[in-house]
Amino acid sequence: MMKGIVVWRTMERISHKIIITRYNKKIISIVYVNGKAYDIDTHILGEPLLNSIHVAKVKNITPNIDAAFLDICVQKDNRGRNMKCFYSLNDNKSHLYLDKMPHSNLKEGDDILVQVIKESAKSKVPITSSHISLSGIYAVVSIGRGRIHFSSKIKDGEWKQEMSEALKEYLDADIDILLRTNAYNADKALIINDIKTYKEKLGDIFEKASYRTSPSFLYSSDKSYISMVKKYLNSGLMEILTDIEPIYNEIRQFVEYHDSSYLPRIRFYNDLLQPLSKLYSIETLLSEVLTKKVWLKSGAYIVIEYTEGLTVIDVNTGKRSNKGSANENAKRTNIEAAIEIARQLRLRNISGIVVVDFIDMNTKQDQDELFCIISDELKKDPLKAVAVDITALNLVEITRQKIKKPLYEQFMLDI
Repeated sequence: MMKGIVVWRTMERISHKIIITRYNKKIISIVYVNGKAYDIDTHILGEPLLNSIHVAKVKNITPNIDAAFLDICVQKDNRGRNMKCFYSLNDNKSHLYLDKMPHSNLKEGDDILVQVIKESAKSKVPITSSHISLSGIYAVVSIGRGRIHFSSKIKDGEWKQEMSEALKEYLDADIDILLRTNAYNADKALIINDIKTYKEKLGDIFEKASYRTSPSFLYSSDKSYISMVKKYLNSGLMEILTDIEPIYNEIRQFVEYHDSSYLPRIRFYNDLLQPLSKLYSIETLLSEVLTKKVWLKSGAYIVIEYTEGLTVIDVNTGKRSNKGSANENAKRTNIEAAIEIARQLRLRNISGIVVVDFIDMNTKQDQDELFCIISDELKKDPLKAVAVDITALNLVEITRQKIKKPLYEQFMLDI
């Protein structure tokens, strides 16, 4: 048995835990918070497309939608051609040319440096941007104007002022630094190491781009399980458990470089009698998050329907016992549903516009209370998720940042 590898049978109670295992030819990563699934991501063998960086060729410009379509070479379409990507001219006012000034007009045949910022979804092609950025555990380093930014979740003004002073020497005129939520009260040396590492990587990418032809692949983003570790590494007491030895070694190497104090929390599971996927009932969990109906503890349920333009969620009392008045039952069901809906958005990676049809309640006070509860639950989401409004008919409008495919699309071939 390798040093550091253990057979893990009796689990100690840890609030945050990441499980990484194989399921149906995919690598699946699941975050559990207090024993309940909280976040799911998948990785298919090959280089990840999201956040990858390319020298792209401008194939055509479409003035009526103020956009260009680019060729990149990381993936082929179903006819074996280089994948086309969308590039908004409205969102990208200056372009990262390899041989022209940045504010020159974009033309067909130009070579530009871009990053994939959204995966393809259904009939839509991937979206690219000239706003190149690299994310570490504590910081995001990007092309910019020599400024320091902070996660909107960091409210401590005194700490932000202190860090702004401490990081001035690491700024360049064309670089911006964003401190992530994980950076708050982290060891300053770890934050600085993160910034220096990704500044160096960004410099290497630009140097490599200067002698590449288009279309050309320059930089692969993190695999999904490494991204998951980055996202939750500094979020409190945590364990990382995997039964895939190369991934175990890869995560150890990553953590050892960035913060070796977490090494004891990385475990290798090698109990052949009970696979990790069985121990954590992965198949049951995925079956639950890929079906429309979600049962709540009270006997009520929610129904999640996907459409082309938005996601609709309906709340129903179901088998809930009717103790108290109709309005009290409606309020209790709605609050229970609101908490579960925020969790389901994360688990299923539902993004874009979401409309929730809650059970009718009689008073404005109850509506406001419900709106506050779902707003607070959405703030826990690692992605930007906002409750926009609640109507007189108890319809709540939600928007959630769209980056990756929803879970049902990731598993579309398996269900």
